[in-house]
Amino acid sequence: MAAEALNRQVEAGKEDIAVAGEHLSQLKDDAARVASRAAEVGRAGVEAAREKIQEGREAMYDAADRVKVRGQDTLSQVQTSIEQNPLQAVAIAAGVGVLLGLWLRR
Repeated sequence: MAAEALNRQVEAGKEDIAVAGEHLSQLKDDAARVASRAAEVGRAGVEAAREKIQEGREAMYDAADRVKVRGQDTLSQVQTSIEQNPLQAVAIAAGVGVLLGLWLRR
């Protein structure tokens, strides 16, 4: 009788081990799926960030080009104005120089 009870306990222990093994296998599969999904989400996040950086870079270059064109247009207008009115340009420059001199003395 004691041997039969021991055999039943051993068999029950084997069944428990088999069930635990199945649970462990399922847990490993679940962990692998979670890790795979996390990697996908991470890659998607990195790609989205790269796209935003590229969009920002392009917007910055576009703005710099617009500023450059405006600056060139303004410079051209100033040069034309100086060439057409040289005495007025000299008088304005002298006046600005006098005002800056007075302001810097203080």
